[in-house]
Amino acid sequence: MAESAGPDPAVVLAELVGGERVASDPDTLARFSRDHWPLAILLEGAGRPADRPACVVRPRHAGDVAAVLRWASETGVWVIPYGGGSGVCGGAGGVRGAVVLDLRSLGRILEPDRDALLVRAEAGVLWADLERQLTERGFTTGHYPQSIDLATVGGLVATGSSGQFSTGYGSIEDRVAGLEVVLADGTVLDLPDRAPRRAVGPELMRLFIGSEGVLGVITAASLRVLPLPASRSVYSHAFPRWEAGVEAIRRVLQAGWRPVLTRLYDPLDAARSFPEHAPPGRAVMLWASEGPAERVRAEREAVDALSRDLGATELGPDPVVHWLEHRNDVQLWYDALAMGVLVDTIEVAANWGRVDALYAAVRAAIEGVAGVFYVACHASHAYPQGTSLYFTLAARPAEPDPDGIETLYYGVWEAAMEACVAAGGTISHHHGVGRVRRRWVAAELGPGLDVLRRVKQVLDPRGILNPGVLLP
Repeated sequence: MAESAGPDPAVVLAELVGGERVASDPDTLARFSRDHWPLAILLEGAGRPADRPACVVRPRHAGDVAAVLRWASETGVWVIPYGGGSGVCGGAGGVRGAVVLDLRSLGRILEPDRDALLVRAEAGVLWADLERQLTERGFTTGHYPQSIDLATVGGLVATGSSGQFSTGYGSIEDRVAGLEVVLADGTVLDLPDRAPRRAVGPELMRLFIGSEGVLGVITAASLRVLPLPASRSVYSHAFPRWEAGVEAIRRVLQAGWRPVLTRLYDPLDAARSFPEHAPPGRAVMLWASEGPAERVRAEREAVDALSRDLGATELGPDPVVHWLEHRNDVQLWYDALAMGVLVDTIEVAANWGRVDALYAAVRAAIEGVAGVFYVACHASHAYPQGTSLYFTLAARPAEPDPDGIETLYYGVWEAAMEACVAAGGTISHHHGVGRVRRRWVAAELGPGLDVLRRVKQVLDPRGILNPGVLLP
């Protein structure tokens, strides 16, 4: 589908939703031309900015979204749903002539349902704002992604987010109880939260969680909340080997305990993250337990005992306190990108029995790419079945021009993804696919990719929604 050669979309859409809701000035177009994809940031710094959209529309409600999508389906103009722009895989922006829906304009939060423990929020609500309002009322979502200050409700649902306390509270799919989605033809689909569970055919909500805006535009969500925990305990251990820390997570979770935080840093990542607390050459594990005081106390005692059985020594609460204070600080990341250094994160996951091999394979593959000078990893988001691995890397392109940057960037990702597939892991745990991972979706889904394409064809026959994302 090519960009429209017809009337200026900004002019047409101003008539549909109001001129004050449509922007096409250069600064706005530049702002919505990309998300936080490291490749796009580096290329912009090297003189190759992302392609600009035709205009940005700020809808007032689902009806405005429906009007824009009906027009776009009739004309074949691409539409990009845009939340907080915190994605790091190129899932939003970079399409010349597209219409961007700035969903931050959908910012209402309804009063929580205290009996059912639910809250309804529009797609553009910042998750941090939602959490603040809930905390004032004695509730929490339990969902704390690193991007919490930037990411929106709709964006986190659309990318299949996981929060830092997901081991205890689950990921975004565990928090979503209902959705409002606008389909490409303008149909407003209301998937209600009227019961805690339904058996009325397949659960349609799951079709849109993690769909990255290619199947419909999420405009509101009903979310499960929890009372604020009565008690919290934070504690940490040093393990003689990375593998011992991995085994500790498995034993703790398979014994039935559910600490909200299980975060294991390999020795290199521990030295960078906790220079004052990490013993040299040892892996560092952060734990946190929340809930009724009796359960928290029992869980901590069990975790301490299981960890000691694997050779761990206690480090006390200080590493966790340090992490809680600095966990969302990413200024060094931006500083490095501004200097032309590629810094990036790649999160994968596997079931127990494959985790150690996945760790070794992906790390070695990234280290083998020319220009890479730093690779570290932590394990988080754990389950009784396995865990995710979150690699942090830094590299310098051989040539600081756009071609050199792309060669390095795609070289790193190809090495990591091929190693992940060969080791039997999943290519993404919670950052989604975006543009960078779409080449390996076929290896992940197999015949399921054809099913997903058929769903896309039915829901969006003209292919207007978020082109180039998720689907190869």
